[in-house]
Amino acid sequence: MCAETAEWMLQVALPLHIFALTGSPAATAATMVAGVLPAVVLSPVAGVLADRRNRRALLAAVCAGQAVVAVPLLSSSLPVIYLVMALQSGLAAVFEPARSALVPVLAPGQTTAANGALGVGTCVARLGGSALGGVLLGFAGLGAVVVAYTAALVAAIGFLAPRFAEPRPTRRAPAVRAWLDGLADIRRDHRLRLVIFMTALMSVGQGMFVVLFVLFVSGPLGQGEAETGLLRGVQAIGGLVAGLALATVARNAAPARLLGWGTVAFGLTAAVIWNAPALTSAFGVYIGLFIAVGVPVVMLNAGLLSVVQTVSPPGSTGRVLSTGFAVQALAQVAGMLGAGALVGPLGLTSLLNFQAALNLVAGALGVAVLVRRMTTVDQCPTSYATSDLHVTHNGNAPLIDEVRPDSPEDWLLVAGDVAEKIDAVTTTLATLKQRFAEVVWVPGNHELWTVPRDGDELRGEARYRHLVERCREIGVRTPEDDYLVWSHADRPLTIAPLFLLYDYSWRTPQAEDASLAEALDQAREAGVVCTDEFYLHPDPFPTRQDWCADRLKHSEQRLDAIPADHGTVLMSHWPLHRHPTAPLRWPEFALWCGTTRTEDWHLRYRAEVAVFGHLHIPRTTWADGVRFEEVSLGYPREWRKRARGPVPLRRIL
Repeated sequence: MCAETAEWMLQVALPLHIFALTGSPAATAATMVAGVLPAVVLSPVAGVLADRRNRRALLAAVCAGQAVVAVPLLSSSLPVIYLVMALQSGLAAVFEPARSALVPVLAPGQTTAANGALGVGTCVARLGGSALGGVLLGFAGLGAVVVAYTAALVAAIGFLAPRFAEPRPTRRAPAVRAWLDGLADIRRDHRLRLVIFMTALMSVGQGMFVVLFVLFVSGPLGQGEAETGLLRGVQAIGGLVAGLALATVARNAAPARLLGWGTVAFGLTAAVIWNAPALTSAFGVYIGLFIAVGVPVVMLNAGLLSVVQTVSPPGSTGRVLSTGFAVQALAQVAGMLGAGALVGPLGLTSLLNFQAALNLVAGALGVAVLVRRMTTVDQCPTSYATSDLHVTHNGNAPLIDEVRPDSPEDWLLVAGDVAEKIDAVTTTLATLKQRFAEVVWVPGNHELWTVPRDGDELRGEARYRHLVERCREIGVRTPEDDYLVWSHADRPLTIAPLFLLYDYSWRTPQAEDASLAEALDQAREAGVVCTDEFYLHPDPFPTRQDWCADRLKHSEQRLDAIPADHGTVLMSHWPLHRHPTAPLRWPEFALWCGTTRTEDWHLRYRAEVAVFGHLHIPRTTWADGVRFEEVSLGYPREWRKRARGPVPLRRIL
């Protein structure tokens, strides 16, 4: 709130100061362009920083930088003002994605309420900052504005000093590649594409407003600097009411409806304001209208952020947000330049009405299209999946903080390899069960290892049964429990956790007709031996193949009993189909990855999606029209090489 108060001081004071110096709308527009254009240029860096760095420290550093670069404003020269606006914009481009990306982390499942609370802070900042900026400029000059601006930023740094819980940031990867991944997330999701387009329309209007508002107040209303600041500030009164409502009684409001109807209401109210001077120029009327317009502004902003935070993949929220802010900045530049150039030939009222019309079009798209596309998302939970968390490996344990739901009703599928130690497995699953409505787990090979450092000598089937009992104690579902049914799709989907193992039947062409001993020898000659050969004991079965055969028989019996009108989510640690093993660096490793006996299960059991891990090659593939999701996190040495860094959570349904 302190940082936003400081920002509003400059947003109000600098355009007024430039207009007083030059008397030129074009010069005022140029100041605003200098204040937003760097956000476009820096958006790739801003989004990547927001996803990689400690966001609390990043926000504090931005505040410090803004305080330092504001000092040259004391000279009051026009070129210096342009330069300072550009530097301030560059720093703000980092601030906004980092702050917004923190919301779903600190308030999982409560993004609308959290954004409403942020809206309250924004309104208080706007009310105080805009009024203070106008009053200080009018009575004490730009120097007083700079002093107050710096003091507010210092206070913000003080509030950011205490540490708070935050996931470990994403590790290094090429910045441009990481940013392009964020763009790919937008291209893949029609809801994000629509929101970006709506943002562009609204931002063109906002850019026009920034330039034309000063002319509106000084022209048709016949008011001065203090009144300009007051009108910008009183909008926050209505925003306070809306923000408090969203944070309390309306905390479960659908984000898409907030965005769509809020934008429509904003456009209608703006149209009333711009045309009211034909009836009256009484300043009290406009105070009331600007208070009223604050309500839809907070509604649409809270809805916009909540939609993006909800729909964006958890690992790239900062990058998606930074792209949205870049589009917003670029569209604002277009609006500012257009308003500055066209206000003379077209007239002030015509351009202001066009600004209102842009918001009405954006709101109509939100109501007619986005609400329909998001209604199912808003009203039903989400099913997520993860695997191969390997929490005992240095660097992975802090990432568990990122495995969080958007809603308390969300489900989580854990496809094995949480850890080798039983206590580490159950402690991690218990933590996840506290966050998700349902957690379903299947064992991977690492849970089944009997290793000296574990302190537990249980082997084979006995170890598996012990893990099942430990999971039941904490409310986590296992392959031995009743199957859950996901009722939020076009057909009922039975969630089928499967413990299957492997039987060495996935061979290289050279080993296709060889004996098992010969196939294993070939793998050893290639330098490939799975650690299972030493630690995964099949007791009481003679071999792992025998244990696998028993698990296949047990699983088939349970799958055959699923109602014929149900689809399935087939969840296992080892892939059911061989095609995901194609990218393996050592194809011999496929021996330990599955069995030919499950190659048709995705068709035989009407799978909507097959979820698995084990390969440490997270990606989406398709076979026979069925989606296969490899959802592993993997070892730190692996995810640190990926452009997207660690992605410990994948949306499945």
